[in-house]
Amino acid sequence: MKKIFTSLFIAILTTSTVFAQFNLEASKAAWIDGITNSEANANKNGVFPVLITWDTIPFAKSYSVFRGTDSNNMEYIGLVSNTAFIDANEAAVPNQKYLYKVNANLNDQIIESELEEGYGALTIQTYMLTYNQTIYINHPKMVLMNNKSNLAKLGKEEVSGKYSGTCLYQTKVRGFSGIVMMKYTNYCDTEGWIFNGYANVRANISASGMMFGTMIVSGMYPGTVCYDNIEIKKGNAGGGFYTIEPEGFDKAELPWDAVPEEIIANEELDKEDNR
Repeated sequence: MKKIFTSLFIAILTTSTVFAQFNLEASKAAWIDGITNSEANANKNGVFPVLITWDTIPFAKSYSVFRGTDSNNMEYIGLVSNTAFIDANEAAVPNQKYLYKVNANLNDQIIESELEEGYGALTIQTYMLTYNQTIYINHPKMVLMNNKSNLAKLGKEEVSGKYSGTCLYQTKVRGFSGIVMMKYTNYCDTEGWIFNGYANVRANISASGMMFGTMIVSGMYPGTVCYDNIEIKKGNAGGGFYTIEPEGFDKAELPWDAVPEEIIANEELDKEDNR
């Protein structure tokens, strides 16, 4: 009878250990003390490491950490004896999410954790570059904006995002100046990026003036981008700076030419068209 109870106890212990909760967590574009405070810690693509943490598993001698883009493609990336791991993934790129899991290594058993999704924060310059590339995807949809004649660009139109929301484009002429208005409402053309706010340009007949507005970003990389200090010269950004504040990070300024500007204030209002 004693042997039966002993075997039963071992079976229960083994079963409860196999189904142990790791409470695995992986950072998602989050501030990591001592890591994201220096751009030198980001990889060549401007992506910071991911912090993975979990609870102690009784009797574990070590922990093996795995990363993958799907549950069937998990790659071993490191071995630790504590319950935290910094994944400095040199191949990580913006907009890419990764799955993580941890194996607890016992004397005669391996226990697998649940899967958890994570991805690194972006440097300020990479954040702004990715933001620009993403928000401008809607511009080719605009009929008025893409008219060759500046006079033909005047008017109002609205387009829908691929996944949600709308973007309203409107151009008006007031005397010898004009204003281009872009208003975004829950606008999402790329998964992980949702825009709410506005980005406007006020320019004179020589297409010089100022840009103004604030965009609130939600999704993978929440934060705000402010245009109030951008100068417009000949229809494009030509001075000043952006103010960028990813969620959880300090506010930062980037000069107007820190990232490529292909489309900002394309709507030139020349003298002949505005007569």
